[in-house]
Amino acid sequence: MYCVKCGKEFPDEASYCPYCGDATLTAAKHHNAADPLANYHTPTINRSEEKKPVNGSFVALIISVIGTICTIITLINTKDYRYDKDDYHQNQLMIVLAIIGLLCGIGALIIVLVCRKKYGTFNTVSMVALIIAIIAIGLSLYSIISIIPILSQSYEQLKVKQTAKELDEILRSLN
Repeated sequence: MYCVKCGKEFPDEASYCPYCGDATLTAAKHHNAADPLANYHTPTINRSEEKKPVNGSFVALIISVIGTICTIITLINTKDYRYDKDDYHQNQLMIVLAIIGLLCGIGALIIVLVCRKKYGTFNTVSMVALIIAIIAIGLSLYSIISIIPILSQSYEQLKVKQTAKELDEILRSLN
C-alpha cells in the first residue's frame, strides 16, 4: 500500500503511515464507518513550498531591475551632451555598467528558468522578471556594441597623449 499523503510504500496491514503518521484508508474505514467521506483523504498543501518560487522570482526581479538600471544609466550617459567620447576612463566605467547590466540580466534569466524547472510553472512575478531580464540583456548588448568602438578610439587617443608626454619629457631632458 502507498500513503496518499507522502507517497511512500508501507505494509497493507498498517493503520498509520510509518513515515508521515497519516491514517491509512483502512484505519479510516474502521474508525468512521458511518461517514462515507472518511474514506477520502484531502491532501494538505504545504504553503512553504508554494512560497519558494515566489522568493526566487522576487530575487530574479530585483536582479533584473538592477541590471536594467545599470544599462539605462549607461545609455543616458553616453547620449548626454557632456559625455566625452575621448575620456578613456569614463568609457571604461560605461562598459563596466553595461557588463553589470548584462550579467544581471543573464543571472535573473537563469533564476527564473531554474524556478520554472523546479516548480513547473511561471507566476506573475516570474514573468515580469523574465521580461525585464530580456530587456536588460538587449539594452546591455546594444550599449556594449555601441561603446566598444568609442572605447578603442579613446584608448588610441590616450596612447597618443601618453606618447606625446613622453616625447616632451625626453626633449626637455635633452635641453
